[in-house]
Amino acid sequence: MDASNDHSHTDYAAFVESLGVPCRTVEHAPLFTVQDGIDHGVAELMGVAPEHLVKNLLLRDTHGNLYLVVAFGDTRLDLKGLARALGSTRLSFAPAKTMRETLGADPGCASMLGLLHNPHAQSIHLVIDEAVAGVQGDIGFAAGGNTRTVLFPAAALPTVAKALCPRNGPRVLALPAIR
Repeated sequence: MDASNDHSHTDYAAFVESLGVPCRTVEHAPLFTVQDGIDHGVAELMGVAPEHLVKNLLLRDTHGNLYLVVAFGDTRLDLKGLARALGSTRLSFAPAKTMRETLGADPGCASMLGLLHNPHAQSIHLVIDEAVAGVQGDIGFAAGGNTRTVLFPAAALPTVAKALCPRNGPRVLALPAIR
């Protein structure tokens, strides 16, 4: 579990609610992958379809630029295609040390909400799959570790994301995937 992020789940829920977005927090067994959420029945506990569970991936290009990508859990990203779409150089997964330093999270615990009160937030480019932004119903993000999830209407995702990254804003685009 992520012990380096000292913000409670209340901070995350209060932040989302301060934007006029209704939300709820669900506590659950530790999750490290989307498949964990399916296997442990957490999707049902949260009241979301298993195919609507999301993953948050921290990627780094060859120049050291960081991208936090929000995609459906079953999406197999085409990293070469994503780099082209972003106008970036080759992308790879950021090392665990970089995740801890920039998101205050261990591998398996990355979350868009980790950008809240984060001095590194403006140096991370937030990228959201347009399919995720178009979901009907709630969508959830880990809140300060891997045992709590804050859920809110997916229609509010652009609002929440913009508030987390006010200077560079989120990019919502169709993510290239490997079929």
